[in-house]
Amino acid sequence: MENTGQSLNEGLTHNTVNSLSMAARGIKIGAILSLVWVGLITLNGIYTQFINLSYGYPIDLYFVTAILGLASTAIFIIPILNGFKFSSRVGRAIAGNDQQSMAEGFDSLKKVGKTVFIFSIIKLALWIIGYAIMSINGGGYGLY
Repeated sequence: MENTGQSLNEGLTHNTVNSLSMAARGIKIGAILSLVWVGLITLNGIYTQFINLSYGYPIDLYFVTAILGLASTAIFIIPILNGFKFSSRVGRAIAGNDQQSMAEGFDSLKKVGKTVFIFSIIKLALWIIGYAIMSINGGGYGLY
């Protein structure tokens, strides 16, 4: 990365730099743990579906729901990777006193917020639609 010539630490206090460094480390650990968690959930979903199919259970609404759940879990890799990029770039910016890396890091953090917000709205809408369908069909607890 190219340094813009202006020192990163000119506008930041020592306490701010320490806080950013701790936040970057915490987000990196969280991103790694989240990737492991998404992987385990995905493997469990795939394993469960193969077991169900091997016992001859038909493909039904639960299978479709499981596939949609696996897809939404896999899609959440995007904000996790952006969080990892944030932590790496902020760590590099602090170590190398580089404003360009810091700006790129905060751009990645902005992408995390946008992506999580959009995905949350979509999942909430799908959840509401699913409850409405279950209520119409008389299954589950539904919306009464």
